[in-house]
Amino acid sequence: MAPATAVAGAASGCPAGRLQLAPVRGWLVKTRRREADPGGGLIRAHRGGGGAQRGDDPGLRPLARMTLPAGPQHNARVDNNITIRPAAPHELDAVAELRWQWILENEGVPVTEREEFVQYFITWARKNTSSHRCMVLVRDEVIIAMAWLAVLQRVPSPRALQRASGDLQCVYVVPGERDGGLGGRLIDAVLARAGELGLERVTVHSSPRAIPAYSRHGFESSPRLLHAHVARTTSCP
Repeated sequence: MAPATAVAGAASGCPAGRLQLAPVRGWLVKTRRREADPGGGLIRAHRGGGGAQRGDDPGLRPLARMTLPAGPQHNARVDNNITIRPAAPHELDAVAELRWQWILENEGVPVTEREEFVQYFITWARKNTSSHRCMVLVRDEVIIAMAWLAVLQRVPSPRALQRASGDLQCVYVVPGERDGGLGGRLIDAVLARAGELGLERVTVHSSPRAIPAYSRHGFESSPRLLHAHVARTTSCP
């Protein structure tokens, strides 16, 4: 699915040896009604409906929520030897390796050494568990894809006191596993999690190559979702 951004984590409990890791750019939103986006950039996913959601954007109709299997395994999706689930704390080093590989794949120049980055990444992920949820796609105990759901609390409304939206980030599938639908399944799993959390919508900053994939999974361009370029430290993904 790389270089598309999608939301997950990885594992130190994998077989011996480093994972052979493999890497989105544009913005999108998931709505019932298609709208032209002359600027071609933002894509957002609009989740299940509440009064506050419709009040924020009267022109958009809410999507039906995705339903999950009942029972204690509702966070795990298993298909033969493929599993999509939240990353475990001990897997964060493998997730960090995926992030490192993504940058190298895009010819980026790291500003730190690999080991230092992995340790920093693990510390950051542990500190931000409430706002950033990582999903991983695993085959035969090896993490081959990740995606992150960043949750942003929104200003309360008299119509809805608890409000939040999401941003799909760092969707990455290792090179040898791309173009087989795995990235799409990972996107669906993240959107299902967003529905469980009651998020109003989910956005994604996509690469041109990944836009069709996001569109197939419910994202649409929106002329009302804007962004401004401010200071940034790197041009890498």
